[in-house]
Amino acid sequence: NGSIALFLDGFDEVREECQAEFVDELETLIRSRPRLPVVMTSRPGTGIDASSLFNVYDLSPLQGREYTAVIRRISHDDSVANEIVDGLTK
Repeated sequence: NGSIALFLDGFDEVREECQAEFVDELETLIRSRPRLPVVMTSRPGTGIDASSLFNVYDLSPLQGREYTAVIRRISHDDSVANEIVDGLTK
């Protein structure tokens, strides 16, 4: 009924010899569940963008110190976030 979404992160981390089969299976799933939203992330040039079932969006790279806000937002522990940010700035 559309109340579930599938988020797949890191298509570029799928072994190259497995990518074609993975895409075929994913496209079969998408065709069988047309109301299922699917979001796939990948680095550019890995081939997933060749699928006609996906809209491709290029993300802008982080600018300046925007990465610190991202790290703080995804971290569940402020002290860990501070250590990561401190390590990156050093």
